[in-house]
Amino acid sequence: MTVSHFRPPGNEIERAMSQEKLMDKVTIALTLTDDGANGLAQLIKRLDRRSLGKDDLNLVTPAEADPAEAAIIFLREALAEAGYAPR
Repeated sequence: MTVSHFRPPGNEIERAMSQEKLMDKVTIALTLTDDGANGLAQLIKRLDRRSLGKDDLNLVTPAEADPAEAAIIFLREALAEAGYAPR
């Protein structure tokens, strides 16, 4: 399997890192099937700031948007490091 690493554009990395500094750290152990990991990678590929906030799906409140977006970026990176990068 070829591993491709997802790297968000520089401004997304910087925003995620600044948000990470504000958040308490949490480690989550997650066991997924191959299909589950592929499916999760495809799902989070489609989640962005617009779909999180009021412009689209309204999944989180405005106060939750920045930390949620940072978490999604780090989840994408973790999946990519495990070999499950969105295509």
